[in-house]
Amino acid sequence: MLLLKYISILFSLIFFTTIANSQESSFEKVSKQYSLVLSLVDNTKSTYDNISKTGFGIELDYAWKLSGYNKKKNVYLSIPIGYQQFISAQTKDLKVLFYGWSVRHELRKNKKWTPFLSYSLLLNQTWFDKIKGSNMGHQTRFSIGLNRRIKDKLLFTIIINYSFIRIPSLNNEKADRINRISIGSGFRFGR
Repeated sequence: MLLLKYISILFSLIFFTTIANSQESSFEKVSKQYSLVLSLVDNTKSTYDNISKTGFGIELDYAWKLSGYNKKKNVYLSIPIGYQQFISAQTKDLKVLFYGWSVRHELRKNKKWTPFLSYSLLLNQTWFDKIKGSNMGHQTRFSIGLNRRIKDKLLFTIIINYSFIRIPSLNNEKADRINRISIGSGFRFGR
């Protein structure tokens, strides 16, 4: 019985020292990034009648690095949340709140200029001027952009987005649709 106890202690020590040694050499801390982007937005095509065509937006983003360790290209999974407003004297004003998931692939590794592509699946809530309530819809967004490293943990970013928005409603066979293009710039903080 005593021999069995010593053997289990010996195996436990070997197991924990192996884990401790492997963590020192092969694991990195997961990097996080925070982003703030301001953008100009254009509704290029819509099934809605008489809505505002151009507007502005702000987006906040919290991202975790999924890949890019051991000198590979970075991939981030992020949670964006944003607000867009479209104002015009001749048409209905439009306000949109969106949030969801985004995956961003950097096309170069830790260079001064780093191009990237991203794909986002978002939910949105849309309000129209002088109409009570709001509509809930979903949005698919494709983005291309460029990060410029300013300091070790500070990046300037330029981004172009194309979004396809679908807003279903009760008692309608077809959902309303909006195609949207935006161009924005901002900053990313973190690694």
